Amino acid sequence: MEGFEKTRQCSIGSNLYYLLPHSVAKLSPQQVARLDTLDTFDGGLLPVTVLTCNRPCFTNHDAESVCEKFSLKDDVWCQAFLKVVVLQQPRHLHCELRTDTPILFINTSDRRLANGPYVVCKATGRIHPVCRLYKDTHHAFVKAILPIRTRKDNFHTFSLSASESPMSSIGRLPSTSQQRMIAVPSRLYTMPSKSRPLAGLRIAVKDTIHLQGLKTGYGNNAWHELYPPAKTTAPAIKLLLAAGAVVVGKLKTSEFCEGVDPHQWIGSTCPVNPRGDGEQKPSSSSTGSAVAAAAYPWLDCTIGTDTGGSIRHPAGVNGLFGNRPTQTAISLVGVLGATDLLNTLGIFARDAATFGKIARKYKLLYPVRSLQQEHPSPHRWFPNPLADPSKLSEAEKKIEAFVLRLEQHLCCERTAFNLDELWRAMKPRGQPDSLDEATGPIYSALVSYSALHAGGINDFLASYASSHSGAAPQLSDIVSKRLEYGRSLTHAQIAQHLDSMAVFARWVENVLFGPPDEEAITLLIFPQSFGVPDYRDDMPKHECVIYDQFSVYSFGYLVGCPDYTVPIGEVPFVSRVTGETGYLPVSLSVVARRGNDVPLFDILTLLEEKGVLSAVKAGRRMY
Repeated sequence: MEGFEKTRQCSIGSNLYYLLPHSVAKLSPQQVARLDTLDTFDGGLLPVTVLTCNRPCFTNHDAESVCEKFSLKDDVWCQAFLKVVVLQQPRHLHCELRTDTPILFINTSDRRLANGPYVVCKATGRIHPVCRLYKDTHHAFVKAILPIRTRKDNFHTFSLSASESPMSSIGRLPSTSQQRMIAVPSRLYTMPSKSRPLAGLRIAVKDTIHLQGLKTGYGNNAWHELYPPAKTTAPAIKLLLAAGAVVVGKLKTSEFCEGVDPHQWIGSTCPVNPRGDGEQKPSSSSTGSAVAAAAYPWLDCTIGTDTGGSIRHPAGVNGLFGNRPTQTAISLVGVLGATDLLNTLGIFARDAATFGKIARKYKLLYPVRSLQQEHPSPHRWFPNPLADPSKLSEAEKKIEAFVLRLEQHLCCERTAFNLDELWRAMKPRGQPDSLDEATGPIYSALVSYSALHAGGINDFLASYASSHSGAAPQLSDIVSKRLEYGRSLTHAQIAQHLDSMAVFARWVENVLFGPPDEEAITLLIFPQSFGVPDYRDDMPKHECVIYDQFSVYSFGYLVGCPDYTVPIGEVPFVSRVTGETGYLPVSLSVVARRGNDVPLFDILTLLEEKGVLSAVKAGRRMY
């Protein structure tokens, strides 16, 4: 396809475009003849705007009004497409024209096209839809894709690339001579309806999710090489497609969805967090999903997965809304991951999803550090109410201001508590006093063991060796060490960890959240990111092979609670790279009882409507 695609790219106005190979209509020879006096660009191509008119008169004012709406709705259409207007109208209507723009007519009785931008080939008279081309400047995509026209859930790779200009290189990243181009269709081609509420919504998905016709790479080049293209699209993505969403690409993930630093990536460049100075770590494993949503205004939302925090932490440091839904709420068929016990699908977005308003009572759980804990807390708790308020950081001051507004708008008061003290006082019988001992080892044990035995990595290693004369695939050092740990675990040890997981889940449901209250929703909040610089080339003091401490993410992966990351502001810092002032995200996590996903979305929507939360922009500044 690559050579074919290169013949179909062109510039219209100041933008790059790609002509989709299928035509949607054909002009008559008489209509084509009317175009002879108009200048075309390479290949005899002419930009046109298709409009629908059901009135007996069409004027310059009508054209201007429609095109003003196009400009607001769509970034693919531009004024250059007004070279010619193709006016659609019923056969019986004879339209009176009061415009200087060349007009061609199509009878809607025969066929009706979607309004918007198109290109006409003068040689054939065929009308082609177009996609606007955007550069993947932040290295977030594995591949750009286009749907196969006869099957909207079947895809092929779009392999067009463009030379990288000096202005588009990011920070001190290794520069590449080519940048991947992403083809984005016009939003005007599909309009929302009751049956297709997501019509025109542009999404991209993590490269652990199967799309029919494409390989799923799982963050490892050897895995991508070994396995054939997916035969079916994951059911969760099919639901989005049926609702009208458009998938434009697959996004990078860290190797086998492991938590790794940028310097530990092999085989590809780690995506670039756009916030601040462009030199901050983007987190993992849904790295490409977070970066793409934060960097590209032409992308509406992205899909990732979260096992131990792979959506929530990337959302925090990239300044986004991100959700981990209730465990088992979304099908994981066709989704790669270490273990379905802990894994979920979720989204990244720059604004709160719209699900309607609610009027309920709320309980607000507010976990705080003990006075003896160091700052910042390893568990990202709030400052102790008895601590000196003059020592609060700028980020903590923003967080406190937000919580005050949250209390005001939810008509509730926070309940401050220390989680370690609550556990020691009300822990289940037979459990250790330390949350680290009780829950810390569970995640690494389950994930490492399951990745080998249920996640397909043992089969992958054997198949790769069989087809490569016994050679082993290239794996990063950190992943190899974690797999070795998984091999050391016994079935009995895993069973014990599963028991401990169930004990902790019951304790959270019964003690932390308390008995269910039909009239009130209990929310647990905690800081997700403090706007502290974390440069992508910083080496950690200690290489974390195995996680053995209690994690704030365990409410999601051990209990199965919905856990949504919410951006609440940004704070200034002076970049050690540029020497200039930049801004980094400050965010909170909001956790609710299992099954409360829709009410949680409703709360965020309400807060956005009231101005407590604000949508964020793509790029270095959130606001």
